[in-house]
Order: sequence, then structure tokens, then C-alpha cells
Amino acid sequence: MKKQKIFVLHTECVYTRGGEKYIFEIFRRLSKKYLISMYLQDVSPEWKRQYKQNGILVKKIWKPKRLYWLMIPITILVNYFRLRQIIKKNDVIYATNFPLNLLSILLSNKTICHCFEPLPIFYDSIRIASLPKFSKMCVIVAKHLYAFFDKKAIQNCTILTTLNPSLDKYIFSTYNRKPDIYIPNGVDTKFFTMKKFTNPSIKNGTCLTIGHSTDFTIFKGTEYFIKTIPLISNKIKNIKIYISESIHNPKIRKTYEQFLRMHNCFDHVEFLGNVTEKLMPKFYQSLDVFCFLGPPRCPASSTASLSVLEAQSCGVPVMRSEGNNFEILNGKTGFFVNPDNLYQTAKTIISFLQLSEKKRKTIGKNAKKYVETNFSWDISVKKLSDVINRLTAKL
Repeated sequence: MKKQKIFVLHTECVYTRGGEKYIFEIFRRLSKKYLISMYLQDVSPEWKRQYKQNGILVKKIWKPKRLYWLMIPITILVNYFRLRQIIKKNDVIYATNFPLNLLSILLSNKTICHCFEPLPIFYDSIRIASLPKFSKMCVIVAKHLYAFFDKKAIQNCTILTTLNPSLDKYIFSTYNRKPDIYIPNGVDTKFFTMKKFTNPSIKNGTCLTIGHSTDFTIFKGTEYFIKTIPLISNKIKNIKIYISESIHNPKIRKTYEQFLRMHNCFDHVEFLGNVTEKLMPKFYQSLDVFCFLGPPRCPASSTASLSVLEAQSCGVPVMRSEGNNFEILNGKTGFFVNPDNLYQTAKTIISFLQLSEKKRKTIGKNAKKYVETNFSWDISVKKLSDVINRLTAKL
């Protein structure tokens, strides 16, 4: 039988961040059942290769080289008329962020808009405040010009999906619409497994290890985490901290290194750079605990973290900021912390590391089992497939 066509409009697949991994994991599985065509504003050679290996067509849509936000109306018009030749009014489109969500409802009357979170550069005051002055001015102007159209796209899409119920209040307060269905993050638990790996830099396995992943934005809470390190290393001397990065930012990294040197704890920390997907399980497996400290007030950071799930899938307990009540079980698979209270956060991490090895391993096993039971890509794919079938049944 001829496969049903699904068109995916997504901003970019360039780095190895959670959103890009989410899109890939969902649609490489759906490609077994549907004919998937990806239309992206930007894509790296590696992502393009992986999509091609899974039989997914990847095409770049037009994007101005400069003045992106100023050129949004032209961007939409150019891509509308180009895609109009390919996508029909009854074709199913899956779209993510603005302006692609707006483009989707202009092209089709069968649209699935997935909202990872209300667009941070429009609605997240913490994210906006973290930007340089000129960038901040640009996004404020962009919000004034385009927020209305972003809201209309979300309000008028056929089906609105998101990751989990923690996002409901943010989506409703921004768009005056509740999500129709949750398509949660998942984990390949056979790939992210508990097989123990000892990092070569850990002598005789006597060090306790902490891990953190960052993209050097406010979303990952790296600044909070860095500030806890002097407090932790003062109490636990045999500590080693590993920080991976999905996006290289030497300027911000240098400020963190200067802070650590100033507080005499730089020797406890190793910045690993980008860790490939193939090596991510080994990164997690080398840890005693993983820390995610995204600000609770920031929906783009606190409501979902794929690294939190991947770490637990490798049997690693997680210290997680509040904002999502589903990704960990407090006291059983990890512990909630408040990154605004650095002393309390450090105290919680120290208390965990001072538990017996047996107790820490028990929590790690609980974490593995919890993810296996509750976070499956197959479940997420089944939910999205049901949505697609519901739309195609109306043809």
C-alpha cells in the first residue's frame, strides 16, 4: 500500500539538543509507516545523513542570510508559494515553532502544531533578560510585530500537542488554548543502559562524580550549577565534575573557568566539549549523580529535560529543579532542588553523595526502572500516529 505523506516543518536540526533529538527519534520511527518529508530552515550534514539513513527526505526551505526577524513576512511568502506546489490543502503537516506554525495553517487544514514551550524569545522574560542589549532590543521588536501571528497559529491549528501537563498553564496563559494531547519525551533504554563505565581520569574509582550538560543558555541552569561547585568541593574533596556541551560557547565557558579558578576548585572540573550521541551512555554511566538546574520560573527549562531521562535510564540518580513533577520521583529516583537557593541545593547534592554506595545504587536502579516503565519512544510514536490517523480519516 502507498504510504500516507506527512510533512514536517521545523526550524533547524544543527546541534544535539533535546528538541532536535526528540524530532528525530519520533519521525525515524514513524517513517516505517508514513512517507516523511522534512522541511527545515537549517540542517547539519550529520543530521541530514541520519535522516537519509532512515528514508526521510530532508529539504531546506528559504531563509534570509541576514536580518532574519525583519524579513519574516518575505520568508513566509517565499516559502508559502514554494511549498504550495508540493503540499496540498488536505495533507497532514506537523509544525513546531513560529514562523513555521503560521506557515502550516496557511498551507493545510490538517495541522498538528507541537509546542515544546511558548516561544521563549517572545514570552520568556528570563530568557530575554539573558540576551545582549542589541539582541534584546531585536526580539522585543519582533515580539511586538509577530506575537499576534504566533498566537493565531496555535489557536487555529487542528491539533495542539505538547510534552507533558507541566506545560499546560504556560501554554494556556500565552495562547488561551489547552493542548489536545501529550506526546512525551522518550528514551531508548537499550542504548542508554546501566553497563558500568569507569572514566580513565578517575583514579581507582575513588572519586565521586557529578555530571551536567549545557548549551550555555539560561535554560540548563549552568550558572547555578557552577556556583554550587565551591560549596560542594569544600565538603567533599574527592569529587570530579564533568560538563558536556551541545553548543560551543568559549566566551561564557571562559567566565565559568575564571569563577572556578577564583574559588580554587577548577581542578575538580573537566569541560568535555561536545559528547557525541554514541558516547553519551558512557558519559552518564561514569557518574554518581546528574544535575539539572534549569530555573523553575522558566518554562523552556523547567518543564522538560531529555538529559534527566537519559541519565536515569543509565541508572544515574538526578538532582532536578522543580517545574516538572513527572520526570523524577523525589527521594526514589532523585531529588528536587531549588537552584535559587544555592546553599540548599549544594546541601542536597552533598547529602546524596554521603549516602552509602548501596543506597545510591538502589536509587539508581529505581531510576532505571522508572524510565523503562514511563518514558518509551514507542508510546509517544503510537500517540502521534493515532493523531495522524484521526486527521487522515477525515479525508
